[in-house]
Amino acid sequence: AAADARTALQETQFAATAARKALHESQTAVLAARAAAEELSATITTAGAELLAIQENLSQSRAATAVEDGKMLAQQQALETLELQQTILGSKIRSWEKREAAVASAEAKLQEKEVAKVSLRQEWQEIEMARDAAQSALTTALAAQSTLAGESAALQARLEHLRRETDGAEALNSKVTDLRQQQAEAGRRLEYLNDRLAGMSEAPDPNWGTVHTLARSFIKKLDLIDDLIAHLSGQPESTATLEQLSVFRCGLLDVLKEYSIESYSLEPGTVIDVAARKRIQIVESLSEGSHDGTRIVRTYRPGYVCLNGDLGISTLLRKADVAVSIPLG
Repeated sequence: AAADARTALQETQFAATAARKALHESQTAVLAARAAAEELSATITTAGAELLAIQENLSQSRAATAVEDGKMLAQQQALETLELQQTILGSKIRSWEKREAAVASAEAKLQEKEVAKVSLRQEWQEIEMARDAAQSALTTALAAQSTLAGESAALQARLEHLRRETDGAEALNSKVTDLRQQQAEAGRRLEYLNDRLAGMSEAPDPNWGTVHTLARSFIKKLDLIDDLIAHLSGQPESTATLEQLSVFRCGLLDVLKEYSIESYSLEPGTVIDVAARKRIQIVESLSEGSHDGTRIVRTYRPGYVCLNGDLGISTLLRKADVAVSIPLG
């Protein structure tokens, strides 16, 4: 189950990494879309300004045309007056010639006005065409803006989906952490039960089995106290602490003695036989000069044995940790 959880955690981490990468790409795409939308908005603003300028020019042209039409009407009225005067003053040749010249001049001006009018009509048509083109460009820009808005909404939805996936990965990671803690707690509980089972199986009866289990726990505390005493030895400021630790250690040993539990150590130089070998744990081996058999050099930690009261049966609770010397060939 722990291996499956680790595999699931790795897969989730890979998915979270891919989700973060996709999120980064989505954010980049959103920024690009926003920049394109801003550029398109600037283009639309420019086109609108140009359209307003064109419309203003068109209004001015219309006003100029109206003025010219008024002038032309006035000239037509003058021409009619001249014709009337020509009919009345037909006998006066000079007046007729003058009026005829005036009429010719008016006709020339009228032709010029006609030419100008045609030119204005062409300009009006060009303005209408430019307005239609600007309107078409504005419609295209609005359509592009709508498309960009849709793409932005889709990217936002994708981003929200990736966020939900990331939240799920974090929840799974928390669950895996809880499972690992439960596994560690179960391992400690199993170790405690194995020690208790071992103590019960080696004891002559259940009552002494309970004593053996408690005694092994006390022995571990004595080992810790011995390590602390060794660490504080030689420090003058720790004299009071060393005295208190020594008193506490003696108290634990007295409790063990009350339940027929004794400690033992092997003297340096003791030859290791079969019986001694069962009572020791070799933690260091030294190759020394030739002598008969393997011998004890030093006892690092004492061993403990329970005599089980008056039953006459002893139980080894913990072997002694020793260093031995092995004879050279």
